[in-house]
Amino acid sequence: YNNLFPSLVMGYHNKLWSHSLSLSSRITRPTFRQLNNNSYYNGGYSYQLGNPSLKPAIDYSAQWQSSYRFVNLSLAYEYDKNITLNNMYESADEPQVIISTYDNFNHINYLRFNLNVQKKIDLWNPVLSVGLSQPFFKTTFLGKEINHNKAKFYVSADQYVTLPAKYNFEINYYYCTGGNLGIITIKPYQELNLSLTKSFINDRLDVSLEATDLFHKLSYREDGYYTNIHLMQTEGCQ
Repeated sequence: YNNLFPSLVMGYHNKLWSHSLSLSSRITRPTFRQLNNNSYYNGGYSYQLGNPSLKPAIDYSAQWQSSYRFVNLSLAYEYDKNITLNNMYESADEPQVIISTYDNFNHINYLRFNLNVQKKIDLWNPVLSVGLSQPFFKTTFLGKEINHNKAKFYVSADQYVTLPAKYNFEINYYYCTGGNLGIITIKPYQELNLSLTKSFINDRLDVSLEATDLFHKLSYREDGYYTNIHLMQTEGCQ
């Protein structure tokens, strides 16, 4: 058999420290939608179709996790072979028509780092998370090789406060520097949310008052370099 995907996990624990090392491999097969070669027209100048020749993607990963009391640390390396991503190109017969499809790319590598700190202090429960994802990926745009190696760094700070009379107050803040997600480059974005929740009927009913994206900074700005198409797109509020 040549389709075996073994995994290995080793761990060590004592009263304060916990460590684990995991090695894994897995296969991700294309979906029917990705393989289906029927055409779906989005208008007079673009359409989408699948790719019946897609190969399964193989993923190999190694992850180290360590925790000390309320601090958790994770380091990981990932190698994805034959990764399937969305791709675009101009039609050979009609250059003004854009075709959106799926293609296999040789491989993409990731280095990931995550740190999580959570400690409850009386009625206050703060949670802080920071993370870094560094991709290593190359494609061809207009016949030239380009890199998609921009790292993504994020900070998430959440504050949970338990108030009298079964009120719960939350402040959630998230900031991301953007970075590469496959072919696409995401621009920086951030978000600040507030919520106040009250429980009734012996905790069977929760009523919430929420305010999301208070400063209107949650805007996804994408920049993609496909085979011969440069696509810029903005989603959300400015």
